[in-house]
Amino acid sequence: MKYILLTFFSVFFSISIAIAQNGLYATLSDLYADKYEEVTQLAVDRRSKIQAASIMGADYKVSVPSDKKMNKYLKKKCYAVKQDDSFYVNCKRLKYKRFRFGYGYAPAYWIDGCIYFKAIPVGSVTAHATTSMNVKLGGTVGDAFAASGLISQRVFYMINPETGKAEFVGKERIWHLLEGNNSLQDKLLEEDNESADTLEPYLLAVKSR
Repeated sequence: MKYILLTFFSVFFSISIAIAQNGLYATLSDLYADKYEEVTQLAVDRRSKIQAASIMGADYKVSVPSDKKMNKYLKKKCYAVKQDDSFYVNCKRLKYKRFRFGYGYAPAYWIDGCIYFKAIPVGSVTAHATTSMNVKLGGTVGDAFAASGLISQRVFYMINPETGKAEFVGKERIWHLLEGNNSLQDKLLEEDNESADTLEPYLLAVKSR
């Protein structure tokens, strides 16, 4: 009986720890301070390319099952969420210059004390996504998705902790992050585009140092 009780409490404690790893960040300052509200349930679902295009936004939908009030908060006001060792920023709360990213959550990384996230190319950033694309867009996210090929393209941005705005992350910024690793710096300079698929291995190399 004693063994059964010990097993039960051990399992219960493990589940409690797992649940506590879900959290909501209300603001950018809360995110940088790692100050979050714990939630017992948090569903993070990856959208298909068609779904992402239909809402003109990011790759993930975040929700709490059967809680309309919380889901409304998650959609419009929550700044970021964490689930286990991963976290996601709310694109509704972000913009690059005068361009917005639309709805949904984008995957993000903590790297050297800064927050980097992966989202659609908007504005002048579209020219950096692929070597075959040099599109100048208008002022809406809809324009971005109307441009051929942009639905599946992603680039990296960094959130400026002072302004709260997104800044494009290209080869130059990552080259400086790789200071001390000459071989990766040289390899990076040989890349012919600045898409997220191309640059992510270099960012992760910085993260893993």
